[in-house]
Amino acid sequence: MSWYKKYFLGDTFAHCSLCGSDFSITHGGKNDVTTHVKGKKHKQAAGAASSSQSVTSFFRLQLRQNVIEAEARWSLFTAKHNLSFLSGDHATKLFKTMFPDSEIAKSFGCGHTKTAAIIKEALSPYFQEKTTQTLSNPFSIMLDESNVIRLTNHASYLYAF
Repeated sequence: MSWYKKYFLGDTFAHCSLCGSDFSITHGGKNDVTTHVKGKKHKQAAGAASSSQSVTSFFRLQLRQNVIEAEARWSLFTAKHNLSFLSGDHATKLFKTMFPDSEIAKSFGCGHTKTAAIIKEALSPYFQEKTTQTLSNPFSIMLDESNVIRLTNHASYLYAF
C-alpha cells in the first residue's frame, strides 16, 4: 500500500495519495482502508495511474533515445573516417572522462562489437537502399585514368545524374 500515508491530523485519519482522499480510520481501522480501496473514486484513480506514464520514465526514454543517436553517430563517424572498430572501446571510456556531467556520456557504450553491429545491421542497409534509389534514375559515368608511369596511378570517376 504505497499510496497510503499517515495523515497530519493524527493516527485516526489517513490520506490516500493516489486519489487525494482523506478519510477516518477511527472506528474500522484496517477495514476503513479496505472500504476506501473498494470505492469508486479510488478505483478510477488507480486505473488512471496504471495507464499513465510517469515523468521519470519519460525522461529515461528520452535519455535512451539520445544515447542510441549518439551511438549511431559514433558508428557513422567510424565508418566514414575508416577508423578501427577497436577505437570505440577507447572512445567509450574517453567520453565518460571528458564529459563527466553528461548523462548521455555516462550511458554511452559503443565498443567494437556494437559499432560493427550498428554499421552492418543498421547503417549499411540504410545507405544501400539510398544508393539503390539514387541509381534507379538515369545517370552517366565518366572515367579518366592516367597512363603516365609514376609511382602512383590516378583514376577519376565522375557520376552525373
